[in-house]
Amino acid sequence: MARCRLLLGGSALLVLLGACAGGPKPLSERDALIAQYARLRVVSPAEGAVVSSGTLDIEVDLSDVVADLSEIEAFEISLDGAGGDTVLVETFERAGALFSFGLSLIGASDNREYRLVIRPVLRTAAPDALPWSGERRWRLSLMLPTPEPLFPPEGATVLGTRTELRWDGPAGTTYRLEIGRDASFSSAITVTTEETRFVPEEPFAANRDVYWRVSSLSDLGIAGTPGPVRRFRPSLDSAPRPPFPGSVPAIVAEPRIRWSPMIGAAVYEVEISAGGAPVTVRTADAGITLDTDFLSRLFSAGASERIAWRVRAESRDGEVGAWSDTQYVVYKPLAPATVPVVEPDTIVRFAPPGDADASITLTRPFAMARTEVTNALVAEIATFAIRRGAARIVDNVLVDAVTGTPLLGLDDLTLGRQFGLRAGPGNRSVIVSDVGRAGHPAVGVSWYGAIAIANALSFAAGLDPAYAGGRRVRSADGYRLPTEAEWAYALSLAFPSGFDAAGYSGGRVNFFRSGDAFESVREPYTQNGGPTTPVARLSNGGPVGIYDLLGNAWEWCDDWYTRGSFPPPRGAADPSGPVTPEVDAYGLAKRVVRGGAWNTRAPGMTPSARGSFPPEATSHSVGVRLVVPIR
Repeated sequence: MARCRLLLGGSALLVLLGACAGGPKPLSERDALIAQYARLRVVSPAEGAVVSSGTLDIEVDLSDVVADLSEIEAFEISLDGAGGDTVLVETFERAGALFSFGLSLIGASDNREYRLVIRPVLRTAAPDALPWSGERRWRLSLMLPTPEPLFPPEGATVLGTRTELRWDGPAGTTYRLEIGRDASFSSAITVTTEETRFVPEEPFAANRDVYWRVSSLSDLGIAGTPGPVRRFRPSLDSAPRPPFPGSVPAIVAEPRIRWSPMIGAAVYEVEISAGGAPVTVRTADAGITLDTDFLSRLFSAGASERIAWRVRAESRDGEVGAWSDTQYVVYKPLAPATVPVVEPDTIVRFAPPGDADASITLTRPFAMARTEVTNALVAEIATFAIRRGAARIVDNVLVDAVTGTPLLGLDDLTLGRQFGLRAGPGNRSVIVSDVGRAGHPAVGVSWYGAIAIANALSFAAGLDPAYAGGRRVRSADGYRLPTEAEWAYALSLAFPSGFDAAGYSGGRVNFFRSGDAFESVREPYTQNGGPTTPVARLSNGGPVGIYDLLGNAWEWCDDWYTRGSFPPPRGAADPSGPVTPEVDAYGLAKRVVRGGAWNTRAPGMTPSARGSFPPEATSHSVGVRLVVPIR
């Protein structure tokens, strides 16, 4: 006769007794157990509950189970459903058929949904004899902060193999950092720290991706939601990259050579030579300015030379990357010199020439170019723009390669004809000056071309471009067009006693029939090398030394034009013109031009004369003079 162990009561007991007596066997012992304990109900947590503590309070109701509940010695729990990792709870409280106990959530993850299942463990049955039951879905929400990775940037190549990892998170928080070879973190290194940075003691493998993420830890070790996974690649064979590889014209007296900052670099080593022994410079910046003293070590002052240079980066641990390819700077300091007009810590109040009743205040220090930009300078800038793909020639007009905006007319202009610049013979990617006109003011430049010239000089000098998308960046320190008020103040310095065309005839100011040596009285007015004169050739710079503010070529200003906008209301400080332009009868918005030109007749050559021209238009009598803030 089979031996039976009586485990259950009630109807299940009758079923088992019948089996022991040799009667029919409708259910096996295991099936009877399963049938009974499947009736277990989870009272707490409720379905969809949000738990905000480190302990999960569990209460189960076995009142529908017909069995000897004193046989229960523990409960086995899985937080991830059947098949997940389990926890055995042997300490609980019982009140009749209600069992309650707390489950520590150490090792759980914050802000995650869990699927609780539970089964009793009996003294007299196999541990897995009973089924999982009482499923409840619940979410742990301790509101632990999610750290945000800061450094290195996603996907970056980083110089060095001991890369510092940084993230953003509240002070006083414990963090868990995971570092792995792939995004699964299956073989990750785990570090616990209270800092928001980590520097490895052992180097990372060079030229191999590293993945990392950070999560917060509660006092009980519960992990918060991990921050985004970040990837970077340590490297020892990468080199800094110059913005324009190859040969770059250095058009300012003290040019700046530069390269893209390299992530992980603490210092850069630069080798510079002009045919002799190289000079080595170390700098923490991603560029160096070749000042006058430094240039004198390379070659004699004023010479046009080809400077070769290369750069490599060094990490904070002294690990050195590769040298860049050799780059070249062709030293052609064609940019006009500048002179301070409003000095730092100075407030200027003045009445514009010809408007004695007006009063304008200038507070922002700036310097103005002594001359208008020349054909030689514009040809150099335009050729470089074509070479690097920023501009192209369309129907004898140099246009912006992206927007198609006219920058410089090379033949027929909106008004008149170009006589100083043209495309090179047989080479449409080169702009050259006409013979004998390299030092003349460049004309046929649109307002957009003028601000492109300003930005080019800013780049060459290592300054922030003053224009972006055709708009002024007022915080920038780069070259720009003068405001009409700034131009008027400079004029008052150059002509402190005022101006009378009759007094300046005989070649001291270039206007129509002024009698200068380059003038021709017959169209096209170019027979004697004119109609413009070389910049600063005429003695009209006044005490300040700013030449040709009157005559030679009209000069673009930064301001939109409206009638009556200048002079501004009495006492205006740093006026910059109207916010919106006045549209003329032809639907054209215009920018201000000042100063008159070679074709301005004597009655119109007055200090207060204003002109206007559409910013995309080009004229044979409009040129460019620039200013630069003094910092």
